[in-house]
Amino acid sequence: MNTAPHQLARSALRRALLLFGWTWAALLVACGGGGDEAAPVPQSPQPIVATSVEAEEQAAYTLLRDERSRCGFGAPSPNSLLAQAARNHANWLVTNDANSHEETPGTPGFTGETALERLQYVGYPVRAVAESIGWGSVAPVANGVAVRALRGLMAVPYHAIGVVAFNLPEVGLALGPSDGYYAPLVVELAAPQGAAVGPVVYPPNSVKTYPCEGTTGVLTRTLAENPNPIPGRDLSTNPTGSSIIVSVASGNTLTLGAGTLVHVASGQTVEVLPPVTASNDPNRHLAPNTGFYLPAQPLAPNSRYQFTFRGSNAGVPFTQSFTYTTGSD
Repeated sequence: MNTAPHQLARSALRRALLLFGWTWAALLVACGGGGDEAAPVPQSPQPIVATSVEAEEQAAYTLLRDERSRCGFGAPSPNSLLAQAARNHANWLVTNDANSHEETPGTPGFTGETALERLQYVGYPVRAVAESIGWGSVAPVANGVAVRALRGLMAVPYHAIGVVAFNLPEVGLALGPSDGYYAPLVVELAAPQGAAVGPVVYPPNSVKTYPCEGTTGVLTRTLAENPNPIPGRDLSTNPTGSSIIVSVASGNTLTLGAGTLVHVASGQTVEVLPPVTASNDPNRHLAPNTGFYLPAQPLAPNSRYQFTFRGSNAGVPFTQSFTYTTGSD
């Protein structure tokens, strides 16, 4: 049965609101357990993209690998079981018209209520997993959907920390089917049994950021993230510029002072909101060694910016500066 025009319009509006409406699954540590489990229901929706799904996913993985490596966070290795778990969940999202980390037993395509259970379903020996979901627009251009979705995840602070800064050694990602408007990208970062888990091990005085020196293609804006990094501000209608995340060695405490952002070509200073660290995080998601900044308003496209900030790393003061370039979005 064809979807009525008004239903398509409503679907397009919902996806538009969810394009940057990320949801965040906290790090889940596998443990023994029991209980009843609903039998998975097979489901294989067909993707609607102009290029091959494999090419889209490879492009997204390459971006993730290169960005993490460039900024000193280390590159996770691709894992086919994680990719299958991501694909299962991406299909479930579209089949059930959902945007959630939790699947409902008995629904079409169900393979586990939580990300941890879905990894166990495909046979991955999971110790820990962090799952992120982003939606990429397929219109007006259907190519590059997965990369657009991943850049969206890297533009919002809590998810940027999750996909860039977490030390989970393996990754699987999958681009789901589309209704002609948007398609979901599911990213599963995980550690198998016996692997190390936690933030990347830095030299004691090292301060890492994303973006970092030489980063290009940064989105000019970030819309809604769940949880909202600025409670009370509707980021879907009043967006900020893409976040700048900061991370130091695990076990260290990060403090941040005011940041200065300058549009290089014009020399104009861009307002930056007060920094957020574990001490003032309204959502209590940040570890003591992480923090972020948000430009108060969207940035100019295809422009170079210089960011300078001060803080302390385990009580040792530092000042750091770097340049990065926005994309055309």
